Amino acid sequence: MIWMGIIDIPARSSIIYFAYKYGRKCSTRWYFTVCAVSLGLCLIPRVSEIYIGWLTLKSIFVMIGHGAGGGIFCLLYTYTAEVLPTLARSTGVSMCSTIARVASILSPFVIILNQISGSLIYFISMACILISMSLMKSIPETLNKQLPNSVEDCEVLFYGKSKVESV
Repeated sequence: MIWMGIIDIPARSSIIYFAYKYGRKCSTRWYFTVCAVSLGLCLIPRVSEIYIGWLTLKSIFVMIGHGAGGGIFCLLYTYTAEVLPTLARSTGVSMCSTIARVASILSPFVIILNQISGSLIYFISMACILISMSLMKSIPETLNKQLPNSVEDCEVLFYGKSKVESV
């Protein structure tokens, strides 16, 4: 279990480089992809029987997915604050944080799914990742852009022009 904590150090540290070099949106997609691929590789039959040293190949894939998931959480926390306008930023980040905490409260119940099927957890996680990646298409890149101060600034950030100007 200590390895799950250790893998978070390079995963969360690397987001600083990737987020400022390639942008939040591209970095988030990359971390989502790494997480989905590593969880998908866990579904290969007999992957838990292959040992590399004292670790199984499946546990290595799970650790990579866990590290990518930690990076996603950090990126989305920052990304959420950058997309919301100043007047709604604290409320919006608080709502997103509350929803994340509720999800973490419910996460121990996912272990019950393991009794139904050992691979069901991976399929549900990959489905959530794919849904999140598709929803990310509508969010603009915030790298080197001014943070929105009002709802009108958000419209400019999202649509390129204000709806008030076009009327």
